[in-house]
Amino acid sequence: MSDPRVIRAIDESIKLGVGQRNQDDVVGMPLISWMARSAEIVPPWWSFSRDLYLRDFWKRSSHLSTMMYTAQSMLINIPMRVEARDPSITSHVEQAEMWTEVLWKASEFGETLFAAKRKFAEDYLCQDNGGFLEIIGDGSPDGPIIGLPVAVRHLDSRYCWRTRNPVFPVVYHDPEDGGKAYKLHRTRVVAMSQMSSSDTLMNSVGFCAVSRSLQFSQHLYDIYIYKQEKLGSRPISKILVGSGFRGSHLMQAVAVAANANNSANLSRYSKVVGIGSDDVQAKISSVDLNDFDPFEEETSVTLAMYGLAASFGIPIQEVWPAPASRSGKSGDVQESRQSGKLPAEFNAELDLNLSDKYLPRHLMVKSDWNDDYQDEREAVNQDIRARNRERDLGNGAVTIRAAREMMVAKGDITRGQFAVMELDDGRLETGSSIGSLFYAKSEPYSKLLDLRVQHPAATTQNDEEEMLDLIDIRISEAYEEMSVANSGRKKRKLQECLAALRWLKKEYEKETESDIPPQLQAFEDDLAAGRVAPDGTEMDGGKEPEEDEEPEEDEKPEEDEKPEEDEKPGEENITTRDPDEVRPGTVGPTKSKEGDDIDAILENLRKGLKDELDKEDPSRDRLKKMVSLALLYSYLAGSNKTEDDLTTPEKKMIEESRDDFFAQLDIILTRKDSGINMQPTVDRITNRAAAIYWKGFVEGGDDDENLMWELGPTKDHCGDCVGYSGTVKTREEWRSGGKLPQGLGLECTGRYCLCSLVPK
Repeated sequence: MSDPRVIRAIDESIKLGVGQRNQDDVVGMPLISWMARSAEIVPPWWSFSRDLYLRDFWKRSSHLSTMMYTAQSMLINIPMRVEARDPSITSHVEQAEMWTEVLWKASEFGETLFAAKRKFAEDYLCQDNGGFLEIIGDGSPDGPIIGLPVAVRHLDSRYCWRTRNPVFPVVYHDPEDGGKAYKLHRTRVVAMSQMSSSDTLMNSVGFCAVSRSLQFSQHLYDIYIYKQEKLGSRPISKILVGSGFRGSHLMQAVAVAANANNSANLSRYSKVVGIGSDDVQAKISSVDLNDFDPFEEETSVTLAMYGLAASFGIPIQEVWPAPASRSGKSGDVQESRQSGKLPAEFNAELDLNLSDKYLPRHLMVKSDWNDDYQDEREAVNQDIRARNRERDLGNGAVTIRAAREMMVAKGDITRGQFAVMELDDGRLETGSSIGSLFYAKSEPYSKLLDLRVQHPAATTQNDEEEMLDLIDIRISEAYEEMSVANSGRKKRKLQECLAALRWLKKEYEKETESDIPPQLQAFEDDLAAGRVAPDGTEMDGGKEPEEDEEPEEDEKPEEDEKPEEDEKPGEENITTRDPDEVRPGTVGPTKSKEGDDIDAILENLRKGLKDELDKEDPSRDRLKKMVSLALLYSYLAGSNKTEDDLTTPEKKMIEESRDDFFAQLDIILTRKDSGINMQPTVDRITNRAAAIYWKGFVEGGDDDENLMWELGPTKDHCGDCVGYSGTVKTREEWRSGGKLPQGLGLECTGRYCLCSLVPK
């Protein structure tokens, strides 16, 4: 069964058709003059009598009717569909599919769009007045359509009178209502004609294909009539004449021959008439009676058919075999050039009219017709332009952006494709840097591009890993918003946000692991060379021992020193281990979970992370458990509380820090699989535990206790640490605002900070 929406549309179109409404006002040309019969001579351009003659004439000419059928089939068989102007909006795409079905099935009162286009195309090709379609919709018939249209139908061209009124361009005389006239509003009618006249008094009446081909068609028709008249009356083909005969003898011979032809059932050809005589002096001679005039019929017909094909704008190969001289590549080129003329003109104008008058603004009609020759020529031209651009880019004559702008101007890429390419290169469509979006104040930029630092693009000033982690979170949020966005404008903004985040991620990934603040570079070099300890103290006086320097005598090992009897070389006496001793791979003493020493917790966390990440296949579960316990123990060590004493906000803070690590675990393992040095990652995770320790420290103890910021024993310090050095605040003041030692918000990001708060 048909779609109910289509059935309703058909019912509405029957009710609202212009022929079903009665009007009192009569305007336009009287109907009587339209019905005037034309003479055999073609009426002059332009008159309704001429259009009546043209409509009848093409049906009397076999060659012209063949051309009409070919052209009509070519036009109506081109697929036509409704499309969304913005295909990224799902609701618009669904509406387009629905309107495609309604347009095809509800048109011509349910006879489908094929029927309407077939009649419309016939008038378009054979009537100088052109073709007419009525857009059927609700509202007053002499006013614009109210709401959405429901269907289209064909209007007979001979009952349509063109006016110069832009509001009511057509007046329709209903033949079923005594020729009563109806004014059609511009939104309710589509009027198209070929070669519309530039004479303003002609109201866009055109010069149709049949009019253009009339002389060629008449020539072919005359040949047909000539041959019919020559052969159709059964003329006597030849007569034998002899001297000494009377006229009565001649007529008697013709009558005898006619009877013989009738007996032989000859209708178009007549045998030779013979006359005999007894006179021995009689003479006989032959006279031809129906010899054709000497002319080349094939050449005349072929040239006329070429003229017909050119008049209609269709390839000659569609209706007539091409001569041998036209075959091959040159013939194919000519056919390809001709094939696109008629469909291009017809479909471009019809699509525009239906899109403007039949559909809402976010939808459009598109006819899908293929022009192989045009596609081939366009491909060749694009290839030539591409080689020229490649040469210009190679010698620096143009930039990539300039080349893309030229591609847009030539139609090689769309404006939307240009914008996407520019985003991938870190530029907006206007040419501005994509980094400017991080300072935009409007949504969604202010939300998705908020990376919690004042200058996100300052890659040397911000923490690389922290920024990369946050960028990945923002990318996920952008994808989430993209999945529910229903506005094309919002989707474009979200695409710009994604492009900005990807661009910034690449900028941070360019930074190597050695990209640290300049004031800490010397300390890193000394630490790597083993000249200083992590706490900044010099090792061996800051210099390496001389090569010939030997250890003191009391430092030399005793050669005869042997292991104790109860010990074996290379084995560990497990029974002597202190149960509270910290074992590698754990986060603190195994017995107690509260009040552990923070240095032991951090050291064991560092060793455990390094050992696990050095494995070929690290265990996610061990990493999660290790970090979760380290964060908990660090806070307990700082606050001097037990786990049972923790408040709900404290538990939530620890859980958020733990979940943040869990969310970054995939990134960490990916970096590990990529062969990146994982030591900075280990230091960063350990630093998180240290930062939580100081959060616990300011939470525990007396709120009024004064605490002073004390610089750590490192060789160099960041600007934040130097600025806070010697600052004294109460524990409550440190807790309520400001930065804390070894915190992530410090200029040194806490990784190179051994500062602390000490009672004062």
